[in-house]
Amino acid sequence: MDLSHDENGCLLCVLSNDLNAHFGTKNQLVADISILFRGTVREKHLFLGTIYANEIFGYQIQYEDENFVRISLTLNK
Repeated sequence: MDLSHDENGCLLCVLSNDLNAHFGTKNQLVADISILFRGTVREKHLFLGTIYANEIFGYQIQYEDENFVRISLTLNK
C-alpha cells in the first residue's frame, strides 16, 4: 500500500491479507477488520462520525494522528 498515493485526496483501505476470511458463509462479519483512513482533519472527523453513529459495528481506534486514523471494526451482537 502506497500511503503517499494522491497525497491531497482521501485514502481508505482495508488492512487484510484475505478480506474474505473476515466474512462467514452468510456474508456476516465474523472477524474484526482493520481500516486505515487518510484525509484532512475535517474528512477524518466526518469518517469517524459515521463510524460512531453506526449501531451495527463496534470500533476501537488503533492509531490516530492529524492525517491518519486506523480503526478495528467488530460486529455488534
